[in-house]
This record gives sequence, structure tokens and C-alpha cells, in this order.
Amino acid sequence: MDFVKALTFIPEDPRWKEKVAIGAALALLSFLIVPAIITIGYCVRMVQNMRSGQQFPLPEWDDWSGDLVRL
Repeated sequence: MDFVKALTFIPEDPRWKEKVAIGAALALLSFLIVPAIITIGYCVRMVQNMRSGQQFPLPEWDDWSGDLVRL
């Protein structure tokens, strides 16, 4: 496993600021349970992208319903 890549892949994405801002907003609302589940589903998608070797592993925030049921 490339530990340097695991720690530095976020700022390599050209739209990382938007994606992190949305994730941070959902994390702040995680006490409502549903945003927490969506965030976990997004993380699952991100790990799948990393395992498949995609250039930019951060997925878009375009599949909220899929992230909700991805667990």
C-alpha cells in the first residue's frame, strides 16, 4: 500500500474543496443520523475508487440515495 498516496490524494482532485465542504456540512449534521449514513456510504464509494486505482478517488456528491443504502 502506498501510504503517501493515502495521505495526499485529497488535494490532487481539482474539485476537492467543494467535495470536502459538502462532507464537512454533512458531518456537522450527523447527529440527525441520515447525513451520517450518507457520509459513510460516500466513504465506501471513495474506498472502492481507491481500490480500483482511479486517478481522482474522491467521488462526486451526486448519488445521495445510493450512498444512503450502500452500507
